[in-house]
Amino acid sequence: MKRLHKIFILNILLAFSCYSGCVSVRLEEKLVPSSDFQYAVPDKPFAAIKNKDLSHSWQDSTTGNSISVFSNCNEVLDLSLHQIQTDTLSVFEKYEIIEETTLRLGQNNALSTVAVGKMGSAEIKTKLISTHRNGCSYSLSFVAPVTAYTAGLPIFEKFVQGFKLP
Repeated sequence: MKRLHKIFILNILLAFSCYSGCVSVRLEEKLVPSSDFQYAVPDKPFAAIKNKDLSHSWQDSTTGNSISVFSNCNEVLDLSLHQIQTDTLSVFEKYEIIEETTLRLGQNNALSTVAVGKMGSAEIKTKLISTHRNGCSYSLSFVAPVTAYTAGLPIFEKFVQGFKLP
């Protein structure tokens, strides 16, 4: 159970750190979450969890896999997709990007990143999708222990396909 809790905390750190670089530079600026997007709730075994720092988050309590959406509509924090990626992955003690591709998410360009890293003694694999639209930044993340990554990935991929921006 302690390991699952660590993975959940990592998911929160990943989502929140997306904007840490600019937040530290402009402390007076606040995160402004978007409510102007649509999504389909991830299939079971993922269940909703509450966290004030994430727009939406779900976790599979048996594997610790997590899916989350982090959004920010503070135009002052206009980060590039690569800046979001770097800031997000900085929560790992050590990480390696194993795949990076550009894709279309609706009518928007997006950056898809798969990385492996360590958080304490846990080996974690993550897939991040970062995009912008109408002054808002969005980060969709899937975080899992390396051994459970393939089990939850199809559910995340379906979630990404159902994610719609205005």
